[in-house]
Amino acid sequence: MPIGCGGVPVYPGDIVVGDAEGVVVIPAKIADEVAEEAAAQTIFEDWVEAKVKEGRSIFGLYPPLARNQS
Repeated sequence: MPIGCGGVPVYPGDIVVGDAEGVVVIPAKIADEVAEEAAAQTIFEDWVEAKVKEGRSIFGLYPPLARNQS
């Protein structure tokens, strides 16, 4: 049986993630997909951070442009 949170149903098995800025609920049926996309985004963000530390401008890296990804 779900509970209601902010007018949205939250079902047993859903993933609840929170920090100082807020809380999100990820439906259990898409949790794996969300985790995979989050991992890919983290890899990208780490790459951008490394390039900026090398002296590259953030422009063209973020948002990514294919010609700037080397």
